[in-house]
Amino acid sequence: MKTKRFRLQIATLAILGAAALPAQAAVFLAGTDAGCQFASIQAAVNAAAANPGADTVRIASSGTYTAQAITIGAQDLTIDGDFANCTDATPSGGGASVSGQGGATAAVFRITGAGSRRFKNVTIIRGDNVAGDGGGISFDGSGELVLSKVTLLINVAGFGGAINFRGAGAPAVLTLLANTNVLQNQALTGGGGGIRLEGNGQLFAEEPRIVISDNLAPNGEGGGVLLLDDAQATISSEGFGAGVIINNSARNGGGAAVVANTE
Repeated sequence: MKTKRFRLQIATLAILGAAALPAQAAVFLAGTDAGCQFASIQAAVNAAAANPGADTVRIASSGTYTAQAITIGAQDLTIDGDFANCTDATPSGGGASVSGQGGATAAVFRITGAGSRRFKNVTIIRGDNVAGDGGGISFDGSGELVLSKVTLLINVAGFGGAINFRGAGAPAVLTLLANTNVLQNQALTGGGGGIRLEGNGQLFAEEPRIVISDNLAPNGEGGGVLLLDDAQATISSEGFGAGVIINNSARNGGGAAVVANTE
């Protein structure tokens, strides 16, 4: 009887230990080549959302992605465009291009809820959220958004041409890492031709080779960067040697502006 009781205790502990194992992260492959699991980026993001843990969606950079309006909810997710094909084992460094051209009048990526979201080696281009916030990325949530080797190019929105970043409830942090560029974006109605931060949003741009350039806010403030109310920014990158915030234009505060939120 003692031996049976001992074995039962061991089995019970084994079951409890198995139940306590952490969720396993997974990689989901999006693209058009034969090795891809999903033909669309949105389908891969949805599959990652259904899988517990911090997941990665790898976008094959050899594919063409137009008319994109991708939604990301409350999840920990990395969007990685560093691989040419879904079957590649090593990064190519080429980068995937994700375009909103030809689709709905919406942000290319709309992010809500809490979580850690990371973008690597992706170009986000031609978002056309002309009546809304954020042409390339519209963020309304908490946690972090980290951009590494990301270019936001020729995106248009009513407010926040490239990125509209709103910290909702809990703090939210937007971090630009090296080789991230915000170029030639436009806010049509209000401010923040490049980046617009509001609520509990914080911006950090401290690594080298970060540029916010040639963005427009003709009817608002902050051609490059607009901070509203409690939003904060730490910008200390040297850019490519000529500065970080350059050649931007706005009705007021061509480079950057800090104002009370009247928009």
